[in-house]
Amino acid sequence: MLGILPNESIYSYLIRYCLKDGYPTLTSALKYYIGSTSKQWSAQFPSFISQVSAFSGIPFQQLLFEHSVYPVYRAFLSKGVANKVEELLQIGSSLNVESKMSLVANRLQASGELKYCPLCVQDDLENYAWEYWHIQHQLPGVIACVAHQCKLIVFQINRKRLLLPPTEKNIHLSASDAAIKLSTLSESLFELNDFILRSEVLNNVYRYRLVELGLATNNSSIRIKVTQWREQLKQFWEPVSNDPQISEILNKHKCWQYPANLFYGKDKAFHPLKHLLVIGHLFETFDDFIAQYRLVEKGYEPTTVIEDKTHDNNGDDKPDDKIIALLRAGYSLRKASSKCDVSIGYAKKLAQINGIAIDRRVQFINEPERRDIWRKLFIGQTTENIADTMGISVGAVEQILSCYPELVQLRKKIRYFNKRQKHRQNLIKSIHKYTTRKGIRADCSASYIWLYKHDHHWLYLTLPEAIPRQKRYLSKEK
Repeated sequence: MLGILPNESIYSYLIRYCLKDGYPTLTSALKYYIGSTSKQWSAQFPSFISQVSAFSGIPFQQLLFEHSVYPVYRAFLSKGVANKVEELLQIGSSLNVESKMSLVANRLQASGELKYCPLCVQDDLENYAWEYWHIQHQLPGVIACVAHQCKLIVFQINRKRLLLPPTEKNIHLSASDAAIKLSTLSESLFELNDFILRSEVLNNVYRYRLVELGLATNNSSIRIKVTQWREQLKQFWEPVSNDPQISEILNKHKCWQYPANLFYGKDKAFHPLKHLLVIGHLFETFDDFIAQYRLVEKGYEPTTVIEDKTHDNNGDDKPDDKIIALLRAGYSLRKASSKCDVSIGYAKKLAQINGIAIDRRVQFINEPERRDIWRKLFIGQTTENIADTMGISVGAVEQILSCYPELVQLRKKIRYFNKRQKHRQNLIKSIHKYTTRKGIRADCSASYIWLYKHDHHWLYLTLPEAIPRQKRYLSKEK
């Protein structure tokens, strides 16, 4: 049985599955496996996920949450709507899915294009002997390959045809920082999997951050400076404004209510790209955004507290005194904020209000240090570990890493081999305890499944011989 590849889209997997079985035509294969030859095959929400799950043995939930764009959209849906959408997708009734998710009301339709990275195609051919469509490249807002820091190539496709990405070597163009940032945000959102961002919490996260940036006032209530915010947002994303969907959103004449309309209505759903553009403008990284979301979710109001502290420093409900004490004791912003479970921005503002000198990290890294960082990256050390030992930010390490695309690939292979070694060892331990495949799988199911997906050949060479089918139930009959 053909396994699905890492980050492969359902559409891509269907093509490869039909090709490997040797049917005279793809049409005859589709008729056999799906029972139809006229579906919208490359649609972003396929109506045939259950059929693919049935013939491949891959659980429906795994296909939906790991191999479709759905998780990015789900993050901004209410739980009730998300459940209804998943029911429709499971029974193959996808006609009303986009309407349920308010995509029709958002007037931001899918482009009918697929995107691919020429460097990823070459790597896939080398590693898997297949070219395939990566689901990350099809996410809303993804216009650059984060791994290779290059622009994605747009491929016009007829939804009713089955095509894999072209394999000819194309010239790859470096992507702008804005394109990489937006693509990284979308991929990070995808990796949250089944996490839902509650609209009332999200709105407060935006409001508090706008106050911090001077784009909203905070007197008796928070008032947003809409015109100023819209103009700054447009200037920030100017490097990627030639993308059709981004242009559609930022065009004042076509979408004059954006971004203020994100605050309208408690249960209104907006296209994920509209949120990603705001998140990318307001926060440095996706981790900063999530950290702020977690705090606000717990009832924390950073902006209001900071402003109140300028007048009254006797509040006992927030750990301000502890933060100030740690900063005066010489703790860095990062360590102080981590110990007190607040954002770095909040700790920094407290330091400024209380006149505490901030020991900023040195941003310039000389050549010997760069070589040392390169060596640590080369042997597979984590960026967090390198940042701690070198006394620099994680972002500075990642910036050096981005200068060496070959290192990115090498580190992926190192992580893969380390993971493979761990799972192989787990399986070997189980083999010493059990003599049947069923017993081994039950003992180390996670490792068994990982090896089945990624190290299939070694797995079946190592497992004990399967019990012949005709003898499997003899013991039960006796």
